Amino acid sequence: MPRTTSPWSVLPAALLCAALPLAGCNVPLPDDPDGGATDMALRRRDLGGDAAALDLGMAQDLGEPTDLGEPSDLGEPVDLGEPADLGVLDDAGPPGAVGVRFAHLIPGGVAETTVVGTSAITLPVRLCIYTYLPPRTAPVATQAPTALPPAPAAPGTVSFLPFRAISGAYNTSLFTALDVVYRVRVYTVGPTGIGMDDVACPTYGTTSPPPLIEQDVPGAAVQLGHSYTAVALGLVPGTLGSTPPALPAVCGAAFDTACPGTGVGSRAPALALLDDDVSAPSAGHAKLRVMHGIANGPPVDVCYDPDGPGGTAESAVAANVSYGTASAYLEVPAPLASGALNVHIASATACAGPVIGQLPMPIPAGAIPAGLLAAGATNDVLAGDVITIFGSGRIAVVPDGGTSAGDPARVAFIPWKDRPR
Repeated sequence: MPRTTSPWSVLPAALLCAALPLAGCNVPLPDDPDGGATDMALRRRDLGGDAAALDLGMAQDLGEPTDLGEPSDLGEPVDLGEPADLGVLDDAGPPGAVGVRFAHLIPGGVAETTVVGTSAITLPVRLCIYTYLPPRTAPVATQAPTALPPAPAAPGTVSFLPFRAISGAYNTSLFTALDVVYRVRVYTVGPTGIGMDDVACPTYGTTSPPPLIEQDVPGAAVQLGHSYTAVALGLVPGTLGSTPPALPAVCGAAFDTACPGTGVGSRAPALALLDDDVSAPSAGHAKLRVMHGIANGPPVDVCYDPDGPGGTAESAVAANVSYGTASAYLEVPAPLASGALNVHIASATACAGPVIGQLPMPIPAGAIPAGLLAAGATNDVLAGDVITIFGSGRIAVVPDGGTSAGDPARVAFIPWKDRPR
């Protein structure tokens, strides 16, 4: 039976701490009077000293053993046939492993981004996972940092992730134990981050370069046999004319007010961790879900229109998906060979709000960069597929009042395969 997925949202450390019992979170939870100092590690109950043995009295004389005779003849063994076919192992690895991949959905890169009009060039990033035991003075000595993307196998291969990309197949090298804590850092690759030629993660105790994101995830929150996508998303102070620590003024109903950097609805850079269901759909179907990473976007509806305006009414694939979260998976008949997936600003009636993005089916050639297709993006939805559609970019504020096709961080929706066909 496929797992029921519960995508974890939300990003700033305050929200992630509120959503999960994160060991090492340095932001007080609303109901945590000691400011997060309580040790949340699992503890064994102290049962005290050795318990006194019970006096059971003298042993009863049971007499001579009973003769049970010869063993009965159980006959020939039953032929149980061939073992059941449990299906293929997905690329998250064998049962017991933990698979993780990394998605870069932060538009505008870092503070030194070059601004061209209202556009911004986005710098690549790299994720580093350090495994350590409380009290977090040093990582586990036998566990090297997990880098996503991994260090290149050959000279000239990049070891960083461009905007809108995912690191590829699930990495299964994580050391797993309940008392382990994963410190996850996202570094930019560029002038104030990791060098373009660096292939290793910075030393755990270093403070330079500073990470763009740093969050802790307890080992107890990561389940063996599951696959996860760590999604970096948000807006960066200092981009699009903002002055740090303020975020750009591209939020609000008219997309012209400063985006919140703290509290509920924060759009500061942070990680969302998605639990991916890579089990196969039923025959003749695909499984779809939508991840909302549009940095200044309100909740959205994603709807399938089979034959365009004026035809059959749209049906909701995912309704009222909030920023930083993913919808549940929905099985749909496949292939989707016509029509379009339309992304609407959510309204009281699903699929009735303004359209802010569209994915024609099948997706036209060239609509998704070849490099992303090679890494696991897809331009069609076929039977057997398990796909997450990542919404990314920002709803641009441009002179014509629309979403500029010339903005490299414009809103785009890219389907990525969670499970190979």
